[in-house]
Parts: sequence; structure tokens; C-alpha cells
Amino acid sequence: MVTDNLPPPSVTAKLLQSTSIGKVRLYVTDPMIIKALGNTNIGITIAAANGDILAMAADVSFAKSWIC
Repeated sequence: MVTDNLPPPSVTAKLLQSTSIGKVRLYVTDPMIIKALGNTNIGITIAAANGDILAMAADVSFAKSWIC
């Protein structure tokens, strides 16, 4: 069993809003995190893994599935 003591995305978003942080980089496309950061005026950059770049460029369906 894997456990962690990380706060939920909504709490993290509120914490970020209380600071001067204006942008974050995400390394996973977790819809709950993206939704929590919505309407916060915090910019989001989502990083794709190096191994996915060529597949995204070559296959529109793969690129769309990665985004959604």
C-alpha cells in the first residue's frame, strides 16, 4: 500500500494563491490538479515526457489522448 501525506489539490491551490507564485509546471496531467488551479490566475505549464514528443508529432490521435 502506498500512502502519502500530501494535501488535496484544492488545498494546494489555495496555498499557492496565498503566495506570490504565478506559474507552476506539472509533470502529470491529473485532472483534479488542473481543475483545482482553474480560476486561480496561476499559469500552468504541462510537461510532456521526452518519449511522448515524437509520438505526439507523428500521431494526432495520440496527442489528443494525451491532452484529454
